[in-house]
Amino acid sequence: LGSPQAVGGQIAVGSHVDVWVTSDAQSGTGVSRPIAKLLFQDMKVLNVAGGNVTLQATPTESGQLIYASTNATIWLALRPTIGSKPKPPVISAGQVTGG
Repeated sequence: LGSPQAVGGQIAVGSHVDVWVTSDAQSGTGVSRPIAKLLFQDMKVLNVAGGNVTLQATPTESGQLIYASTNATIWLALRPTIGSKPKPPVISAGQVTGG
């Protein structure tokens, strides 16, 4: 991933991250609204160099990451070293702003 939004340089080789994407989604009424969606959980970091992060991914996951990097903004969230795998909801602007 080239220059994903990340956690302030704390991601290192061997870290595990969740991959979030943000984009504008069009509703059934044609209104465009920003959304954030969890794309992958608990992906292993293979390399970090010059702002780029290499993740261990299957061919299908790689294709999804390529698509997301072209059509959305990718954010990485560092996972705790010990923890569970929660399933967070898709977050919309209305949920964040109360509108």
